[in-house]
Amino acid sequence: MIRVTTAALGAFIATLVLAWTPPGADSTAHAASAADQRSAQKLFDKGRTALGKKDFPTAIKHFEAAYALDPAPVLLGFLGRAYEEHGDALVREVDLLNARGAMLTARAHYEELAADTKAPASARARARERIPRLTKAIDNLDRMLKDEPEVEIVPELTLPEIKPLDKPAPLPPRVKPPPDLVVPGIITAAGGGVAAITGTILMFSASSDRESVTDATLDGNGHITTVTQAEANSIESDAATKATLGGILTGIGAAAMVGGVVMILISEPGPDPGTPSTTIEAAVGPDGAGVVLRGSF
Repeated sequence: MIRVTTAALGAFIATLVLAWTPPGADSTAHAASAADQRSAQKLFDKGRTALGKKDFPTAIKHFEAAYALDPAPVLLGFLGRAYEEHGDALVREVDLLNARGAMLTARAHYEELAADTKAPASARARARERIPRLTKAIDNLDRMLKDEPEVEIVPELTLPEIKPLDKPAPLPPRVKPPPDLVVPGIITAAGGGVAAITGTILMFSASSDRESVTDATLDGNGHITTVTQAEANSIESDAATKATLGGILTGIGAAAMVGGVVMILISEPGPDPGTPSTTIEAAVGPDGAGVVLRGSF
């Protein structure tokens, strides 16, 4: 870090103030007109105020404007100080390249002041003291700039513009999973089987009752002698009722069995290993064909 010696700069600026010649006081040293000298004095005062506030760019602007109107040698000292302190401020901001430029300009102004024989001897001596310090500071900046790694500039990423939708896209309709009809199918098929068996039993019972009447002994006139005629008529009526009811139950049972099997076939098996599932397989054996119902729980 480049350090500015405050005491040295303070002593130097005090020398410059004491050496400052008011406008018009030395007509031989300054060729500026009285008006230019008055303007230069105002600019010089503004420059000193800005320098006291550490507003170095403003101070430099006023000092350079004053020097252009009235090139008094002592103004070189104020320009040197403003550039030197501005360079140190830039170093603290890690703006090394611009700091080096400010330091070079400051040294040039001090060298010009030190070489000006019209300037006061004390101001020239102070300028010569500042030159080696600035030279050392510039050398340090050169080394810092040489050792500083290059910074890769990454190009700004340009993202595509995202245009808002006029209206939100509709959500896809929810697909309702098919219901699990395995258990209801089993119950329906089992109920149908019971009904069909019951109907079959009733039909066999009706057939047996009719055979008891058909096999009865008849006399010469064709009348039943084993049972009375009234009993035969009652048996026949009961057989007819049993046959009708058995046929209905058998039909309903068969339909229920078919419906239960269909419900089982269209039902999805459980997706998880622990979910109950049922499968139906066709089976053919030596005694006939049938359906095998397999389940897991």
